[in-house]
Amino acid sequence: MSKHVTYPIHQLMRVSPLYRNPDGTWPEVPEGHKAGDRYVAARNGESIQWKRLYRPLQLRNEDEVLVFLVAHEAFHYLRKTRQVGGRHGEIVADAFALQMLERYRGGSEPAIPPTRSRR
Repeated sequence: MSKHVTYPIHQLMRVSPLYRNPDGTWPEVPEGHKAGDRYVAARNGESIQWKRLYRPLQLRNEDEVLVFLVAHEAFHYLRKTRQVGGRHGEIVADAFALQMLERYRGGSEPAIPPTRSRR
């Protein structure tokens, strides 16, 4: 973190993508979100198309930056050690970090991914 940064910081955070409907149309972009580039891949012999989707994120001060960053990286550790379930990726880590940031800000209790038992 830099002493020269002015707050609040505004950035776009990647969220789960928009997938093209089977009829060829695209779902509406949720309010406050921005659609990005379009991608195509083949899965099980079928073409799948999606657009990246972004939502704005505002970090009000250095403390919020630290909470978001530590929570994001903590998710990677918790996932790697199988203390939380789910997919291992940047979008999921950002979603976890956002939940922790909202909790830090005094919001409602976050929906933490389920814990897996270690055997």
